Parts: sequence; structure tokens; C-alpha cells
Amino acid sequence: MNKIAIIDYEMSNLNSIKNALDYLGYDSVVTSDPAVILNSYAAILPGVGAFPVAVKNLRKLGLIDTIHKFISQEKLFMGICLGMQLLFEESEEFVSEKGLGVLKGNVVGFDNFIKQKRIPHVGWNKLFFENKKDKFNDIYFYFVHSYFVQPDDKITILGTTHYESFNFCSLVKKNNILGCQFHPEKSGKDGLKFLNDFFKSIKI
Repeated sequence: MNKIAIIDYEMSNLNSIKNALDYLGYDSVVTSDPAVILNSYAAILPGVGAFPVAVKNLRKLGLIDTIHKFISQEKLFMGICLGMQLLFEESEEFVSEKGLGVLKGNVVGFDNFIKQKRIPHVGWNKLFFENKKDKFNDIYFYFVHSYFVQPDDKITILGTTHYESFNFCSLVKKNNILGCQFHPEKSGKDGLKFLNDFFKSIKI
């Protein structure tokens, strides 16, 4: 049994995530097989690309029900960048598209709020935890995105990031689910530590 399933829906940044988990010593597999995913101890929904295409691919591969079933089993589940956005109810990227609805809220574009700053938001930026004493405060992570989540349930917002003068949600947590807008697998030693801290309850 694989300990961590990296969900392949034909448009994601898979190799760098697999390499990061390999470096940390975790047993992981890149897969689109529902049976393999459901039999894993934890799962990651990565993401690079457009929200509507991602939903289409997840539907085509029969992975939407699989993700819901996996999360309902209370196993560790991480969504990264687009993978986090897909967990929410709806996105306005290109067209209005329904998401997985695991978390309440919507995905909106920076261009609704920022007029002068370059979009997409690309590069290293600081994560501010709602808990000011968190060990990851004042740590920089790597971002690449033009859209961000607006959770309805503010208690799920674990961290935020400033882009110019605008503050957006960059980290969410609810029960067994963790979603990050940044790419921990591309964020050096602190990104590796972030991944390891979430999955460390799984025996290597």
C-alpha cells in the first residue's frame, strides 16, 4: 500500500512533488487510479493550469467522487495551488465553473482587486499565519497564480499573504484537509519542512 497518492489529472506539476517526497523518504505514487488513491494513507491534489480544464479532467477520469470518498475517510489530504482552489465551490477563471465543493467559498481573480501590480503573482512571498506564534511566520514560499480563494468560513483561514497592498488567503485548514496557494515543493528547505510537518504522522 502506498502511503501518499499524488493525484494525476493530466495537467499538474507532478515530478517536483514526487521528488520532494522521495527526498523526505516517503513512499508515494503518481496515479489516476481511484482504487490506488483510496487505498493510500494520504493524498495530494497538485495543480498547475486552468480551473475549468482541471474540473473537466477530474470528471473525465472519474476522480471527483474518489476525492470526496477519500476525504470522508478522514485521511490526510493536501491541495496545492490549483489543487487547493479546486476544493472550493466555484471559480470565475475564464468562465464560471463549479468546483468540488469540499470547502465553502469561491475562487476569484487578482484583477478584481489589483490594478497596478503585475498579474500573475509570481515569485517568493511571505506567509503570515493567523496564529502569530506559528513557527512558519516570516518564512517565504514560492507562488505562481492569478486567482485565489475566498473561504466563506473564516475559521478555516490558517494563513495569508500580502501582494502589494492586497491581503489574500494563502493557506486553509479544515480537519484532515490542508490547502496552500504556494508551492512547497518549489520552496527549498522550508517548503520541504512544510510538507514533512503535515505528513509526519505517516510512518516512513
